[in-house]
Amino acid sequence: MFISDKKTTHFAGGLAFPTYLVTTTINVPYAIEGYLNNFLSNNRTDAVVLVVGDKKTPEKVADFCDKLSGRSDVPVRYVSVKEQEQCLSRFPSLEDYVPYNSIQRRNLGMLMAYEEKAEAIVTFDDDNLVTGGDYLKEHEVGRRVRLPIVQASTGWFNVCDYLDESAHQEFYHRGYPSGQRWKSTPTTISEKEVTVVVNAGLWRGDPDVDAITRLHRPLNVTGLNRNAPSKFGLELGTWCPFDSQNTALARETIPAYFLSPDIGRYDDIWAGFVVRRIADHMGHYVSYGLPLVTQARNTHDLWRDLDAEKFGWQMTDTLVQAIRETSLKEHTYSECALEIINQVEGRLGKFTHDESSTPFFRFLDGYKRWIESLSSISRT
Repeated sequence: MFISDKKTTHFAGGLAFPTYLVTTTINVPYAIEGYLNNFLSNNRTDAVVLVVGDKKTPEKVADFCDKLSGRSDVPVRYVSVKEQEQCLSRFPSLEDYVPYNSIQRRNLGMLMAYEEKAEAIVTFDDDNLVTGGDYLKEHEVGRRVRLPIVQASTGWFNVCDYLDESAHQEFYHRGYPSGQRWKSTPTTISEKEVTVVVNAGLWRGDPDVDAITRLHRPLNVTGLNRNAPSKFGLELGTWCPFDSQNTALARETIPAYFLSPDIGRYDDIWAGFVVRRIADHMGHYVSYGLPLVTQARNTHDLWRDLDAEKFGWQMTDTLVQAIRETSLKEHTYSECALEIINQVEGRLGKFTHDESSTPFFRFLDGYKRWIESLSSISRT
């Protein structure tokens, strides 16, 4: 069973806290069985799974998690609404930014993992199926590795170009700025030893694309291109979005990674751009590729998804330009994130506080509260 006073694991290099896997669900998360089987087949016990519930989550999910935990050396912990409220009582400034019945309850799972000294946090969706390999090893972050590094002359590279689609259709990662799409992007590849702080695993089956793309045509990813590297990094200054669907983040990045409930389905995309700007400043890298998951996508109302993406779609080009042009002087992700938020607020302050701009200003305010809350943990 889960040991709440921080389960630790011995590695060759000494004592370390485990990787935490965090998901939210309003369904029974049967996919977790596949993750546990993957861990078992690779002799991995250095992980904890947090399943963050909501008011719509069936009561039987808690029993399901308990049973899974009893079958494995990897604890599977269901975080009830009551336990989440207890957590929020220590961070009351965040209460308004983790509403019920929203995927952004995932923030609480990340907050709990951070409090419990997780060295890495993997966020995953409950409809993503493990496809093989050593999932945890492929998601290792916070260390130096040798990787092929892609550099694009435009400053943007669509990682989906490295995926094969069954009908040979070109498509873009959700959140890829509209102003950067459908452009020629000459690239060079070199091999380097780099420090990776984020690893964005990609997908088979239904890829993570915008609702407008899904409404236009179905897509089916069969895997990585034959000639594509199984894992690769993007050079400093060469950007692509990353999501929270199958993504590992090193501990140090978490204070800069806030999923805002006020900007719809671009919450993870905008948070990723903040982290990416800081990573560039720090000389850190974001990698993509393995581990691949197969998305057996839950039922979605695509028109509702489109509505939830409209604000993000309209604002992303402007926001990203402002983020990329920030001047950073600090030396931690939390301090740099605050620099970014303050500079973006100053630069884009021309937006008035009318109804249409409220989500943007709440995004900024929520970010400040997240940074302060996690900084208070770091100080204890």
